[in-house]
Amino acid sequence: MSSTRSRILAVTGALGGCGATTLTLLLARALAAQDWRVAVVDADPAGGLGLHLGDGLGPGLVWGDLPADETAFRSARLTRALPAWRGCRILTGDDRGGPEGPGRLSPILDALAREQDLVLIDLPRTWTPPPGAETLVLTGQDLRSAVAARIRAARMPSSTPALVVRQVGEDLCEAELATFTGCTVLGHLPEDRSVRQRAALGDDVTSSRGASRRAARLLAERLCDRPEPAPVPKPAERPPSWAPQWLPLGVALPQGIG
Repeated sequence: MSSTRSRILAVTGALGGCGATTLTLLLARALAAQDWRVAVVDADPAGGLGLHLGDGLGPGLVWGDLPADETAFRSARLTRALPAWRGCRILTGDDRGGPEGPGRLSPILDALAREQDLVLIDLPRTWTPPPGAETLVLTGQDLRSAVAARIRAARMPSSTPALVVRQVGEDLCEAELATFTGCTVLGHLPEDRSVRQRAALGDDVTSSRGASRRAARLLAERLCDRPEPAPVPKPAERPPSWAPQWLPLGVALPQGIG
């Protein structure tokens, strides 16, 4: 695919350890298979995304090789210098770690967006998505995840995120989850034992031919057809028609609920 406007998509989890890195890589592989030019940026300060790729990551620059004070990079040169993996370009960390803070992302994203159809960011939960980026939030169907996803969505500065739902927990059905968070459910990430096994062994987590790969292909197709993200509505405009029966202490009900 060759697009006239590159897209930047941040992938993050509602809670830690829910599988956002795995989702990022599954999605990157699925989109590259559809002839998208894809780059993946590991924004974790620990730079651990490469540990999920097994021996498949080629030679190239990592975060520690890039000057921290650089404000602009040559697009083609940076792209060629990054390691290749399954048709994608990958920027991750090594034992020196990843980016120290969100400020390091801007020149990297600007450069890669000029060469790629899509730049995927494996975004830490505590970081705000870059301006203009679309966002996917991976969440379970348990109440704790739903509350975290709602808080995460409320703090998005420019657009409402979409949800990818893991089939974990039974507190909320999909419609209730969408209403409670004010977000659209775009896809699913099923439980896949083979992915967990590969992660534990340090193998490529996308090598499995199970349900996760199929779900990622479907999600990639939906992303291809998805229109530009809409602006974030004011809190009063968010759907107020449903709330769970209880919330953790310190979490207030949305206005108009209860």
